[in-house]
Formats: sequence, structure tokens, C-alpha cells
Amino acid sequence: MKIPRRILQIMPAMGWAAEIIEGEMVQMRPLLGWAMTQDGSDVIVVGLVAGKKVEFADEQPGFDGYAYLPDLVADVAEEALYEDDKFDDEDSDIGLSPRRPSRLN
Repeated sequence: MKIPRRILQIMPAMGWAAEIIEGEMVQMRPLLGWAMTQDGSDVIVVGLVAGKKVEFADEQPGFDGYAYLPDLVADVAEEALYEDDKFDDEDSDIGLSPRRPSRLN
């Protein structure tokens, strides 16, 4: 019998989501928080998502990692700007934030 994970601490996860692959689509499920868990002798941090109850993100079918949503919004906005033929870089004062790498993926 496997001993279930034990939650040691819960922290907020504002702006983070779990990436869940469903067929050819990627669904972003907002995290409710981060949980520092103990699984045997291992201590790991894992995201919490809402399902029928609060569940560990990495135990969801199709789980593929975590994403910081403000970075995704910036990436989509940047792609849209460069795809627009009428866009002129010299006339724009829009400052897009650089993508921050995640050590969680």
C-alpha cells in the first residue's frame, strides 16, 4: 500500500496554471496554490487545481507542466504585433516584458 503524499505547507500561486494536454489541445487550469509535499523521503512542491475536490496538478491525466500566465499573454501579444503588416516598430512605445524562465517545467 502506497502512503499518500502529506502536505507540509501551502503557498499562493497567483498567475500560475497547470498545462493539461487533451487530444491536440492544451488546456490551462489555474492553480489554487502551491503545496510543499512529502512523499516518502522526497519533499517536492506541486501545484493544486480544482476538480471535484482540490487535487494535485501532476496527478491529472495529460499533465504537462506549469506556465506563468502573464508570460503567455505577453507572448501572444508580441506574436500578434509582429503578424500585423501595418505595424511599425518606430511608431510604437509598447513595452512587452521579457519571458521569465520557469524552473518548475
